[in-house]
Amino acid sequence: MVQFLNDLYTVFDRIIDKFDVYKVETIADAYMVASGIPTPNGNHHAGEIASMGLALLEAVEMPRYCLFGDTVNTASRMESNGIPLRINCSESTKVVLDTLGGYRIEERGLVEMKGKGKQMTYFVRGEDVEMRRERILKERVRFASLKKAQITEKTYEFV
Repeated sequence: MVQFLNDLYTVFDRIIDKFDVYKVETIADAYMVASGIPTPNGNHHAGEIASMGLALLEAVEMPRYCLFGDTVNTASRMESNGIPLRINCSESTKVVLDTLGGYRIEERGLVEMKGKGKQMTYFVRGEDVEMRRERILKERVRFASLKKAQITEKTYEFV
């Protein structure tokens, strides 16, 4: 998500250069701009922002995926029952991560999830980056999308 927003804001930054607007800041998924500052431009501030908004909407007509099904519902329930600054993980995802290897996972316990009952949940607490590096290098030929995967040298551990 962070990469998506970064890419989106990079596109936005290029577009706003074509308008009499000033980027105030970005907050999470909000992109705040103003017009008519520091140099007043009369009522053109409204037009510049409206025109810029239309250009931004045109730019975001990129492919997006709309996903449905139990996996999406589970992800939504995991998010709403998550603990801030923790990487929350479902049982089925834990099984996949265990199969891949190299992840340190801690049991969180049973969590009541609307429409799903009590579900066992986990926290992802760390990663052996060398195992990930080996896995990605080995699988890049088979899965072309892994070619863009960044391989760092830092091992991630969260306490």
